[in-house]
Amino acid sequence: MLNLKQIKAVTFNSAKNAASDPFYLVLQIGSLLTMLVLACLPSLSEASHVRFVRDQCLSFVFIAGCLGVVFSTIKTVTDDIQRGAGDIMMSRPISPRTFLLGKLCGLFFSQSLFFISLTSAYIWVSEIVHYPADLLYSSMALYIIAVIAGPAIGAFRQAFFNKSFPFFTSLAIPAVMLFGLIIRIVFGYRGDMDFLGLQALLLLFFASLAFAGILLPSAVRFDTPVVLLSGVLIFFLGLFSAYAIESIIPYEKLKTLSLGTVPNWQNYWILDHLALKGKVTGTYIFSCLSQSLLLCGLYLCLAISIFEKREINGST
Repeated sequence: MLNLKQIKAVTFNSAKNAASDPFYLVLQIGSLLTMLVLACLPSLSEASHVRFVRDQCLSFVFIAGCLGVVFSTIKTVTDDIQRGAGDIMMSRPISPRTFLLGKLCGLFFSQSLFFISLTSAYIWVSEIVHYPADLLYSSMALYIIAVIAGPAIGAFRQAFFNKSFPFFTSLAIPAVMLFGLIIRIVFGYRGDMDFLGLQALLLLFFASLAFAGILLPSAVRFDTPVVLLSGVLIFFLGLFSAYAIESIIPYEKLKTLSLGTVPNWQNYWILDHLALKGKVTGTYIFSCLSQSLLLCGLYLCLAISIFEKREINGST
């Protein structure tokens, strides 16, 4: 039976461990600066500039999001189990279901912080580079200041109050980026911002949640190098799974079943659809969310089964 207090405690601990990882912090800051650089790259034509920026930035968002999931999963799940922290928590006792569900929810929370930063950054840079021949350098300067401000606040807090730097900074960065974006919406050029991309970003967030769920069994069973390899394989499998299943499996019901149990990032990639029709329906967004939750539930059950067998057989 699930214990909500235990799930909440494991979730908080998992989210704090993920957000306190120095690599997570570096990835967050580096992603914000990389997105600005990608947005400033020259496009082939001014007419397709907005679409070019959207494709470049959102492709990077998904790659960075998956990379963040892999290293956060290693930090919060693989390392804990390899160090025996899972065994200690089981002795309290905490059931495998509670333990792994809390870990997965913690990963969701840390990814939410990451995507708040990246979403704010994308909307902001879409204003900066809306006119490729006339970049908004004042807005760009404010953007860079906002990226630096989060770590600066964390460093000031640590220096004068002896408080934790990585975790607070991981919270401060999305807060500062969101605050800066709000300032630009109020005082900047709101009409130049690509709010249409919010739908695509939301679906990419759902895809990253599915990625975290699918990676969980590997994180429970194997050590760091294998988990890294599994993350790479899952990422590329999701790119080609729809085409491969359509080509190999002749039966429609079996195709549907297979597509429902393997990663398929094509369902979450709607940039071509946005370019043609301008929006997607709420029904489609809900179906993608449902697919992500079903994949998380399916692979969570598999991870629980693996973890329970590990507890019976002893640590390997």
